[in-house]
Amino acid sequence: MTGTRPRDEAWFKTLYTHHYGELWRMINVRIGDLSIAEDLTDETFLTAWSRPDKVPDDEEEALRWLRGTARNLVYHHWRSVSRHGLELTDVDSLLLPDLAMTDVGDAVADIVDRRRAIADLRRAFPRLGYKDRELLLSYYADGLPAEQLARDLGIELDALHQRLSRARDRLRRLMRKHTLPHQPRQPDVQVRRL
Repeated sequence: MTGTRPRDEAWFKTLYTHHYGELWRMINVRIGDLSIAEDLTDETFLTAWSRPDKVPDDEEEALRWLRGTARNLVYHHWRSVSRHGLELTDVDSLLLPDLAMTDVGDAVADIVDRRRAIADLRRAFPRLGYKDRELLLSYYADGLPAEQLARDLGIELDALHQRLSRARDRLRRLMRKHTLPHQPRQPDVQVRRL
């Protein structure tokens, strides 16, 4: 994929084997259905095969092009299912890392709180705009480094951090707006060792 290699079967096989797994994971996080993720990943590579002149020679640029193509396919999929509701299955990756738990009572309460937060996130996330969803998923679920994501988007690093901050704020507002009433937190349970 470097230089001016001919766009033949060997070129495509290299492109496919180097990037299929990463693209499939990226799409699966967004779609949450293994079969559809596989179909959209295949469609991404079908686009590369049918339009080889559009795929950059540089491997990093080629991956950026493949990600953009995959994002467009995911966007079109989301639009087609938006009338029926969108279920995001991997929202845990958008939450803060697990907290260190010191006793069982706190651990149980934290698990309950985390499950409630996940439920709130599941209700709010599909209501977030496409660009915000894609930005948060790219950064948190895909784990793209900020510098790489900024390059992919063609923006400065400071602008990326501002966009991430605004997207998180919008998500928090939606989570508060679409939160189901919760039972008040029960006092911590004391567990004694025998």
